[in-house]
Parts: sequence; structure tokens; C-alpha cells
Amino acid sequence: MKKKSLFIIFFFVSLSIVTLASGNKSDFFIGKWNVEIKGTPGGDSKLIVDLRHDSEEWKGTVSSKKDGTVDIKEAALTEEGMLVSFKSGWFNVELLMTEKDSNHCTCKLAGRYDGKSERVTPASK
Repeated sequence: MKKKSLFIIFFFVSLSIVTLASGNKSDFFIGKWNVEIKGTPGGDSKLIVDLRHDSEEWKGTVSSKKDGTVDIKEAALTEEGMLVSFKSGWFNVELLMTEKDSNHCTCKLAGRYDGKSERVTPASK
């Protein structure tokens, strides 16, 4: 009986560790990101994307020197990563952020301009 109890405890502890280690993929994108896009028609572009998840809806802002701070029109978690839609000038644009490691993403703006992003942390401010 003692062996059976130990096995059950071991099983649930192992299951808990696996669950915690896997985390929630959507939580990865929450927070501020410094984004740098190379080779746009207006030159290289630097953005700050600030994402939050409220009541099953993604919200946030995108800030740049050119446009100031604009609200995110729509954001969705896809198989490829986080797809963020916002207005830049007269255009609606999409930014795809794909997880690279714990603090970095690869990015693609408007489906054609490559970039990278880094999570804003207290040390990186």
C-alpha cells in the first residue's frame, strides 16, 4: 500500500512539473517588445509593441517616431506566432512575431520585410 501511495504522489508531482514547464504559449507575447524592421521603403523602422491579453482578447499599442502611439486593431495567436494588425500612416499593416527564444522573436512586416524583436526587460530599458 505504501508503494502504491508513493507511486501516485510521484505521478502527480511529475505531471505538475511537466505542466508548469510547458507553460502557456500565449503568455510568451505579453509585454513590451522592441521591434526593428529592415529595408522598408521609408528606411529601417523601429517600433515598440506593447501587448496584453484581457478577457480572451488581445489588446495593446504600437509606437514609432513616425506615427506616435496607435492602438492595435487586431491581434491573434496563430500557428506561426502572434499576428498584430495596426495602422501606419494611411495603411493597415500586419506584423508577424515568431518566437525565437525566451526573449527574442523573428518578425515579418506586411509579409515582406524581415526584422527582429527583443522583449523589453528592466535590464534592457
